[in-house]
Amino acid sequence: MKYQLKNGKTVEFYNRKNTRLPDFDYSQDGIYFITICSKNRENIFGTIKNNQDLEEATVDLNEIGKIVEFNIRKIEDRYKQAKIETYSIMPNHVHILISLLNNDGKTSIPQIIGSFKSLVTKECREKYSASNLFQVSYNDHIVRNEKDYNEIFNYIIHNPGKWIYDCFYNEK
Repeated sequence: MKYQLKNGKTVEFYNRKNTRLPDFDYSQDGIYFITICSKNRENIFGTIKNNQDLEEATVDLNEIGKIVEFNIRKIEDRYKQAKIETYSIMPNHVHILISLLNNDGKTSIPQIIGSFKSLVTKECREKYSASNLFQVSYNDHIVRNEKDYNEIFNYIIHNPGKWIYDCFYNEK
């Protein structure tokens, strides 16, 4: 879509695909699997150590990754209705399994994730002149049952050991 500015210049806007489920209330009680990618999927959060061993692989967070982790841990303090079930910070993306309980529509997943991304970006901009850390949107999956929950939980905690097979894998 093109838009004509008052000064005569033309600006082109792109319609982004909305990845949220239409007509779904993301403020209702439930468990949500969130994946947030870094801008251009650059490896800016850290590196994987021992990535050939599922059980021994760990993520060595750099300073930006530590800011990401700090802000994930603060979500529960900022939003009393939210509980972080587990999370994993990978070199170029973050997985968070988050539940909303007794929410009464006060808080939504887009609100929590938007605030999280904003706070991380602000702190990294102030400390390291880093900006545009994240892709514009994020992926979500609504956990449907206990089997789904267990599969996602295990996927997240074992993600570092599967890094070289990950769809977001990037050696750069």
